[in-house]
Amino acid sequence: MASLVPSSPILRFGPFELDAAAGRLLKSGIPIRLQPQPFRVLQLLIERADQVVTREEIQQCVWGDSTFVDFENGINFSINHIRGALCDSAEKPRYIETIPRRGYRFIGTLVSPTDHAASVAAAAPGQVYEWPVDRGSVAAVSAGESAARPSAISVGRGTYLLAALGLTLAIAGVIAWQWHNRQRVTPIRSLAVLPLENLSGDPAQDYLADGMTDQLITDLGQLGSLRVISRTSVMQYKGARKPLPQIARELDVDAVIEGTVLRSGSDVRIMVRLIEAPTDKRLWAQAYDGSLRDVMVLEDEVARAIANRIRIKLTSEQEALLRRDRVVDPEAYEDYVKGHYFWDKRTRGDLEKAITYFQRAIERDSNYALAHAGLAQSYALLAGYDLPGRDTVAIAEAEAKKALELDPNLAEPQVTLGLIAENHRWEFGDAERRYKLVTELHPNYATGHHWLGEAYLVAGRFPEALAELQRAHELDPLSLMISADAGSVFCFAQQYDRCLDQLGHILDLDPNFAGAHEWRALAYEGKGMFPEAVLETQAARRGNDTPHTLALLAHARAQSGDQLEARRLLRELNERSASEYINPWNFALVHAGLGDKEATLRWLEKSYQARSPEVINLKIDFRFDLVRSDQRFQDLLLRIGIPG
Repeated sequence: MASLVPSSPILRFGPFELDAAAGRLLKSGIPIRLQPQPFRVLQLLIERADQVVTREEIQQCVWGDSTFVDFENGINFSINHIRGALCDSAEKPRYIETIPRRGYRFIGTLVSPTDHAASVAAAAPGQVYEWPVDRGSVAAVSAGESAARPSAISVGRGTYLLAALGLTLAIAGVIAWQWHNRQRVTPIRSLAVLPLENLSGDPAQDYLADGMTDQLITDLGQLGSLRVISRTSVMQYKGARKPLPQIARELDVDAVIEGTVLRSGSDVRIMVRLIEAPTDKRLWAQAYDGSLRDVMVLEDEVARAIANRIRIKLTSEQEALLRRDRVVDPEAYEDYVKGHYFWDKRTRGDLEKAITYFQRAIERDSNYALAHAGLAQSYALLAGYDLPGRDTVAIAEAEAKKALELDPNLAEPQVTLGLIAENHRWEFGDAERRYKLVTELHPNYATGHHWLGEAYLVAGRFPEALAELQRAHELDPLSLMISADAGSVFCFAQQYDRCLDQLGHILDLDPNFAGAHEWRALAYEGKGMFPEAVLETQAARRGNDTPHTLALLAHARAQSGDQLEARRLLRELNERSASEYINPWNFALVHAGLGDKEATLRWLEKSYQARSPEVINLKIDFRFDLVRSDQRFQDLLLRIGIPG
């Protein structure tokens, strides 16, 4: 193999130094752990700097012909490990460039020992900066020294002094440039933590990187002076290859955090980078090593470092939250992050998987507050899947209270208890109190603002509901559910055109989102445009065929004047009730569409007995105007206790 770079035991680039003889890599003089195979791959790439090194050449050089291994995964693992150690990325490489379908190329600048010494002298330990070394100044010093030197033996003392002065000025210039750049950083008032990349080479380990992303968002979200984008929005960029300035514009943030997670047995390395969004300029980077047992402490340490870097002055309460000694059993932590991974999918099957993992985490560590909180949220959401929810609600309530007993500062159990109080206990004052408490303690928790907005909506407090949903949207701008619920505020406030416009934007992003079609159907019905309402309910049912969407379609058919088809759909709903649970509110809705007052009141009473969550909207839902003046309906509202 020909090499453009003379073979040398020490290879230097940026703040890094690869010592081939000692088999170690240093950054600013500090050793960085690199396994043998990634080390040999990096050495090969540097020795072939600016040349394409094919995957076959890497295989031959590192593994040879006689070794039986999975070369493809081995090479991928090595490259990922190298990039993690160098704070590099595949999308915007500074050192290792991927050549599609061929191999890799080292594109960093190899530096002389003098240049490297300047970098190491100026670099803060553990930090990586882009060093704009003035190579012209160094070259000028070298040229001056060469001209004044008559022989290798006779060297003037003044030349040494001149060279030393030049080197000192070069180092001082670098430090001054660094200080100046740090002083002129644009104030960062909002940021997004992009999904951390799993460098293990095993997709089954994605849950660990996702869990760490979520915890970092939670920790940073506790800093009230900083707007932090919610997990729902940032996870949509997982695996995306968009330029960072574009992502920042879409999320409307000043900066982004990106990074990697590399796990080896019980050890874990987290590498994070802070990037100024408009300029795509790297402001700071840091690697953190530890064990899974200490991973939550590491996450808090990362959050504190970011807060310090963007000059957020932490209150004593915030400092305390980020300095808790949160050691956790590694296996319990793994079960927790796996549970959260499935919980986030929100389907009935995935919620049941999440429950299994959360329960396993609690069995391993009964004092694991986050696991109790996750179990509570899973059961609370499961209660909404057209199931008799009393048992699931009772379990959710008990687990949420246990989580708060273990950690009173957690947001998740508070909003879970608020949801139970509102949808199942009909204790609306308690629900509003809990939601407000969450938004005060955790102002960046989008779910708290979202559900507080819905609590205001139930009471008919439309301006307040819209304000909270707007705040939730700012924190979670890509959440279709939050945007759809904002549309529902316009609908119930009888601002139907604004509702249709709001939901139209959602359907531009996802034409199959059933929630948007449902609210559009209601808006069209409010405008008396019944054929359009039928089309929207048909679209909703195509995207989500449930007893609920069947009832919506039957109601729309009845309102459009097609009583025959509406009654056929009602029979279908009755037939399905023989084999599955049907929320009685669905029958009340169909009979209201058919104009059957007595049947509507009868099924609303059954809905009350079943504690159907939908009945809390009866005060504002115009679909039940048919029975609104009836005293029995007014008595029902009083029994539910809907706030006036």
